[in-house]
Amino acid sequence: IFINLKNTYFGHPLKYQSVLDLIRRLVKRTGITFTAHMLRHTHATELIRSGWDAAYVQKRLGHAHVQTTIDTYVHLSDQDMKNEYKKYLQGREHTNEITKRSN
Repeated sequence: IFINLKNTYFGHPLKYQSVLDLIRRLVKRTGITFTAHMLRHTHATELIRSGWDAAYVQKRLGHAHVQTTIDTYVHLSDQDMKNEYKKYLQGREHTNEITKRSN
């Protein structure tokens, strides 16, 4: 939700057309082309990267099926995969150390 920062309507949601106008101005000013819907995809990806379960992201986006969320809205990179694999390996090392100590 985009909120209004003008005194009279401060904190109220912006109307759809106002959001489109804001994005059009930002695109013109920055030269970076994007849409409001792209922000939705980015939000889903960032939630997954930060550790949210896909079922929670599904609910947040209002999808009927978690597969829609995963297949369409989450865009993980090769770097994301490398980072997660490193976490996995670190977890295994930690588990192995604990096992060695207990033996």
